[in-house]
Amino acid sequence: MSRLHLYELAAQHQSLMALLESDEIPAESMRDTIEALEGELEDKLIACAHVVLNLESAAIAIKNAAAKQMARAERLAKRAESLRAYMLFNAQCVGMKPIEHTDFVLRLVNNTPSVIIDNQLLIPPEFMRTPEPLPPPADVPDKAAIAKALKADIEVTGAHLLRGQRIEIAP
Repeated sequence: MSRLHLYELAAQHQSLMALLESDEIPAESMRDTIEALEGELEDKLIACAHVVLNLESAAIAIKNAAAKQMARAERLAKRAESLRAYMLFNAQCVGMKPIEHTDFVLRLVNNTPSVIIDNQLLIPPEFMRTPEPLPPPADVPDKAAIAKALKADIEVTGAHLLRGQRIEIAP
């Protein structure tokens, strides 16, 4: 098995392909060398594909675990909120005095007053305000329309089509 990195094997392959046109090295010898190198290159790519599949699988598992943990955190927060409301109701019912514990102190505390609007239409004009309007969103390029125009050989200044490549690992 080769100890060369994938990029080194690819560079060697490119160099050998360039030498293939040369008359200095016999063609038969060159073909054998290229075939051997292509086998090593293929093995290295297959090994890399296995690592990619394992990493993608681990990423999916971690995302699923994170989603489950977030759902659990939300359930726990709701349970704590419910229990806090239960404690408040019962503490108010009995007129609870402060309870000192080694870890905390429990006491009823008055919140700052909140304004409750019973009927907005009855509020005098001097207590009304007009909120600032939000600025309109900035224009963004319509990539679908641009792609359609470019595919129809219509020039769009500031844009062009690019067809990249990806490596696919298909089952």
